[in-house]
Amino acid sequence: MKKMFLCAIVILASLAFIGQVGAVSIMNGQATIEGQSGPSGILTMNLESGWNIVPLKNFFSSASGRYWDYFRNGKTTCDQSIFQSSWMYLPSQNQYHKIAVIDDWISADTRDDSVLLSEKQSKSYNGNSGSVWVYTPKSCALTADDGAYWTFPTMGDYYTLKAGWNFFVIDRAMAAKGATLKATLNGCNAVKYNMWNNTTQSWKYNPTPTINDSTTDIWSRKLTDNDAYTTVIVKTTTDCQLTTDSIKDSTAPPTIPN
Repeated sequence: MKKMFLCAIVILASLAFIGQVGAVSIMNGQATIEGQSGPSGILTMNLESGWNIVPLKNFFSSASGRYWDYFRNGKTTCDQSIFQSSWMYLPSQNQYHKIAVIDDWISADTRDDSVLLSEKQSKSYNGNSGSVWVYTPKSCALTADDGAYWTFPTMGDYYTLKAGWNFFVIDRAMAAKGATLKATLNGCNAVKYNMWNNTTQSWKYNPTPTINDSTTDIWSRKLTDNDAYTTVIVKTTTDCQLTTDSIKDSTAPPTIPN
């Protein structure tokens, strides 16, 4: 059995950020994302002709569930066939799995996809919060509800980065906090990373650098709002649990004076 490493993620985004409503305009090198943030906001990702990497938990799942609503009002222009042309990478099997039908991501057990259901139930990161490959024959717009600021599990739960390649998503809470990938994945024994460029239809780095190479700028610098929704494929040598930590229970407020 592989040794499991625990990677504790401390997300300290303020309540003001969580409830913030405002314009969003992100160009992260993979896609352009525009719209309004907030619980009632909507975001549109512009997909390029060819293969696109689309974040799963905080974009693709909502875009599939609300497809017809946004298609009818013209906010989504992608053909529904893109949801039948999506692939997930399974590091535990070192291969891709084609997701046959996506119309309600939350109800994976209703789609007769035992592999996908197993990924979700085993709490794999790729199966719950990673990204999927989507193919479209022409450029189009894909619209989703906003409101999912982070891709980590709920308090007290965990996801597992499996040994191998994982499709890790930089979420808006990480970007707002100014975290670094190096600190976020500390303890996960990451060795390599790369990023796909939807526009050029190519990997950003060739050959793929190690995390110690000077070209790995995004690995150690502080993340910004413009990094949100970027998918970084990260290769680890061990399984690694990702958790969302709160302030420790032992922390107490100042003592009342005598």
